Amino acid sequence: MKFTATLFLLSLLVGCSPDVVQIGKVNMISNRNVESSAPYVLIRNYAGTESKDALKKSEELTIESAIDRVVRATPGGEFLKNVKLYRVRDRYFAVEGDVWGLEQNRMMRGFRPGHAVQWKADLKLRRKLENRSPLAQGVIVELKDDRVCTVKETTTGQVLELTYEELTRVEN
Repeated sequence: MKFTATLFLLSLLVGCSPDVVQIGKVNMISNRNVESSAPYVLIRNYAGTESKDALKKSEELTIESAIDRVVRATPGGEFLKNVKLYRVRDRYFAVEGDVWGLEQNRMMRGFRPGHAVQWKADLKLRRKLENRSPLAQGVIVELKDDRVCTVKETTTGQVLELTYEELTRVEN
C-alpha cells in the first residue's frame, strides 16, 4: 500500500512538471563569428517567443539549432543579446532574445524594405476590381520574419501582411 501511494505521488509530480522551463540567461550568444568593429543594429526585440505556445512547439534538439532558428528567421539577423534559454518538454530547447545584425544585410528571399512589389489584388484586398488591373502594387514596409512581410498598398495606403510567395518585385 505504501509503495502504491509513493508511485501515485511520483506520477503526480512528473505529470505536473511544466512544459517549458527557463534554464539560463546570457548577455550575448552566437553560432557565428561576430566582428567587434561592425555597426550592428537592433533588428527585432524578443524574437523566438511570440507566445508561450510558440515555445511549447519547439522541437530543436540542441541549443545551437534553437539559436540558428531564431537568428535565421529574422531578416539580417547575426546574433542574439539578452537571451533566455529554455528546456521544452524535458527534451528540446528554445531561445528568445533581441536579434542584432547589419542593416545592409536586411534582406529575405531577395526582398528589402523599400522594394516596390506587386501581387494578385483579390488575394488580400477583398474588393471588386472594376476597371482595375488584377495586380495590386505597393512598397515593402517591414520584413517581419522568414515567411511574411508588411506591404503598403500604393493606391489605398492600406498596410497588408503578405507572404513572400505572393509577391513579385517591380523595378522602380
